[in-house]
Amino acid sequence: MKRIIIPFVTFLIVIGVQLTGGTKANSMENDLNINENIDLIIEEKDGFVHPGISVDPEKLENTRKELIQGNDPWKSYYKAMKETKYASLVFESTNLKDGTIDTPKDSTFKNSSRNVNLSNDGFRAYTQAVLYYLTGESQYRYNAIRLVRIWENMDPNEYEYYGDAHIHVGTPFYYMVSAAELLKYTTVVNEVYNDEQNNIENYNLLWTEEDTNKLTKNLIDPVINTFLYSNYRYLNQHTYPVIGAMAGYIFKNDKGRYEEAVEWAMVNSTTEKPDINGALQNQFHLIESNHPQNPTGKSYIQHLEMGRDQAHGSGDVINFTGIARILTQQKTKIDPTKGTVSQAENAQTPYAFLDQRILDGADQLYSYMGGYTIPWTELGDQDFQGPVSEAYRGRTGLYFSMSELYDAYRYQEGMSNEQLEKRAPQISFMAKNLTSPIFYNGTTKTNFWGSLSDNKMTEIGSEYWLSIPSERNEDSSLSIPSQIKDSPAVSFGERAAMLDNNLAYPVKEGNSTYIRVKSAKTQKEIKETNYDALFPVDTKTIRGGNQIALPSLIKKRGDGNDYLSLRIRSTGEAKLLISGNNYYDEAYQEVYIPNTNGEWENITYTTNSNKQISRTARQLENLDFYSVISNTDVQVDFDKLEYINNVNVPTFTENNNQTFYLIKNVPFERKLINMSGDNSSLSLVNPPKGMIINQDGTIKWTPEIETNEPIKVTVIVDNGQVMNAITIQLVVSSSKDQAYEQVLSTFDENQVYTNSSYQKFTDNKEVVESLIEGNANTVDILTALNNLVTDIANLELLNPKLEDGTFNYYAYDSIISSVTTMNKDNIVKLLDDDTATHSGDLRAPIIFDFGSEYRIAAKSFSLQARRGFTNRTQGTNVYGSNDGVNWTLLTESMTTKTDALERIPVKADLVNEAFRYIKFQVDSPAASISSYSEIRIEGTRKEQ
Repeated sequence: MKRIIIPFVTFLIVIGVQLTGGTKANSMENDLNINENIDLIIEEKDGFVHPGISVDPEKLENTRKELIQGNDPWKSYYKAMKETKYASLVFESTNLKDGTIDTPKDSTFKNSSRNVNLSNDGFRAYTQAVLYYLTGESQYRYNAIRLVRIWENMDPNEYEYYGDAHIHVGTPFYYMVSAAELLKYTTVVNEVYNDEQNNIENYNLLWTEEDTNKLTKNLIDPVINTFLYSNYRYLNQHTYPVIGAMAGYIFKNDKGRYEEAVEWAMVNSTTEKPDINGALQNQFHLIESNHPQNPTGKSYIQHLEMGRDQAHGSGDVINFTGIARILTQQKTKIDPTKGTVSQAENAQTPYAFLDQRILDGADQLYSYMGGYTIPWTELGDQDFQGPVSEAYRGRTGLYFSMSELYDAYRYQEGMSNEQLEKRAPQISFMAKNLTSPIFYNGTTKTNFWGSLSDNKMTEIGSEYWLSIPSERNEDSSLSIPSQIKDSPAVSFGERAAMLDNNLAYPVKEGNSTYIRVKSAKTQKEIKETNYDALFPVDTKTIRGGNQIALPSLIKKRGDGNDYLSLRIRSTGEAKLLISGNNYYDEAYQEVYIPNTNGEWENITYTTNSNKQISRTARQLENLDFYSVISNTDVQVDFDKLEYINNVNVPTFTENNNQTFYLIKNVPFERKLINMSGDNSSLSLVNPPKGMIINQDGTIKWTPEIETNEPIKVTVIVDNGQVMNAITIQLVVSSSKDQAYEQVLSTFDENQVYTNSSYQKFTDNKEVVESLIEGNANTVDILTALNNLVTDIANLELLNPKLEDGTFNYYAYDSIISSVTTMNKDNIVKLLDDDTATHSGDLRAPIIFDFGSEYRIAAKSFSLQARRGFTNRTQGTNVYGSNDGVNWTLLTESMTTKTDALERIPVKADLVNEAFRYIKFQVDSPAASISSYSEIRIEGTRKEQ
């Protein structure tokens, strides 16, 4: 393979010489159409390596070599990339003026729509430039260089900062400049290109000095100066612009600014705002063992932005990983304490800096994301330094490239596999269980190329495949699947966290691995063994109660598809508790595990928040915890979780653990309506003598004895694909009067209920009393009694209260009949005392409708910002209305910029005024969107 290494000053001359040489023989072309027609023109001078922004030139050469040989994983990544729109040979631009060759449709850059255009054109140009080097196809070069030239023609005087531009511009800018870098430093086979489709002839494919000058003047300099040049931004809002600016500095050979950016990324000692410093040293923060709030008694690294949410925490890891790659490609070493560029003998790689700080911080994030408990110190100084956040926890499905850090430390830093497994166990685990380049994210088939980003290209990283070291292919344990799975099932062997190593461990069987779980009698017996071993003195951090956890789930799939199935096999009966965290007694769902006698079966559970066993139990969207509970020793193997359509799930209309009241010697008959069609079979587990169930779902039994304790019976329905079950409880009384008294004992007469629910209860209560007094048929009495049980269970308090005494508007679904702007499922997040959960990001006011029959009279409202976003709640007023059209301002003052739960009194003359609608509206916005973590209503609900 030919490589051209030239000194900087002769660049243009050598390009000309290369062009006269003609086209090389395509002697090594293979079925991927990869060849060696194109050479890299590698320059090394004054501390800069070209091309060296997005990929090391030697790694890029190796990638092409591996592709020519048809080796994976390079082959699979390449083929997946070729399937994306960015690889299309048809020229396309989002910023081209119609009828022109390279005139921008809009040469200004003053709002986010320009950034969307830059994202599309930049990533497309980068893809085309990579494909040109790999294939030698001139059309790819034509597409790429024409895209770059459109952006070369932007107006440098028409750039203006807009909200959040420093966050979003850096990444698409990085790709656009990386595309230019590759075009500048690759040889040209054909000097001109004829685009017959667009009637463009003899288009110049040479990178010229004019290209360099125009790109620098009209894009690079104004983008950096307007959007990216700052070192005081909030947490990872600091590293996004650093990445983009670094790309520009490398392209321009701007040594001074580059070295400044390196220090800003590592330490950022000159920042005006050190408390929110987003540099590596502060973000991945050393918590000393003697810190008064450190519960562990040991020094450890705390990833500060994990106190904000895990989407931003993941962004930190991606950013620092990308920065380390850029510095390494530039052969940049840094001072071991100052983080400045250094050529001293003790200078370090960015990976080694601060005792391998990147590795430790990244492993903290992905351990927590995977389901493990991590040490955490509540620093209390800033809104991002409270408790660790559960927001976005478990969302690991997209992070297919987490082998990058593992590869860097193993193949560049010289760590062994054993050392990495000990130092960074979760990074190691993820590196060995990567998804295929085309993979399922939930039930959505997803291509790795560009999938880390939205339409604004917010994350770098997908280009790492071009830098995969050849050594990785020599270790079979690090291989990735070359083909996408035949289903979106989530494998426990590839994803699950084993929290209690005494009760959960992997078992390999053939080519597959599953997790074996031993039951516990109670959750209190289950410990998180690794955490206990690492931090034995920590009695403050809550953990324990589940043997395993499974991340990378996508529960919100729409269309009412809220069932999941687990492929399991068991040696006995058990109870499966499913939780949203590893805390005792926090299960949101309970499922019966049958004795499958060593055969694999599929059991199912619902994530529907209206069908939880606990209305207030936490449920995460991307992560579930599982505990197996049994009075006897039971072993359960977990193979995989599958997404299933609701229509394929056999279900009951009865609730789990519903209680029925029976009378001795009186026949009991109840149809447990099976909604799954004709192909299902029903059966009973541990039924009392004489009980039967017909295949139409009707259960029959005549009890012969009175019960001291409720009898529990499990009803199973199986449609041949999945199995579902409910447990019912039966209470047998000696007489109809005793049964009536037992039912009434469950009613609390001291409470005030809504008229509608209370009226239904009293109506049926009168029916039961009338039947008893009239000596009606005992079967009819029994039916009425059990209808009364349902009525009691459905009673709704008129004014349910939270622990702080405020109105609990989430107690029943009926309280808020509808809500505008925000998802109604998010109402619970406004009452959970967790500032990391929130309403969602909103662009219009929230309006609660309490229904035509009810009104709310409030004394005050208390609002709290989403953690890390105090400005998104700032300037809120609260209004009331009875028609949804005419609004009355209720509050005395607007909310301020604070992270506290802020109480805003209602105007004195409106305290007793009741309204159907309550509106929370930002009247003096400090941000483009609003977001609330907590909303409290101190008030009373009244009936019309």
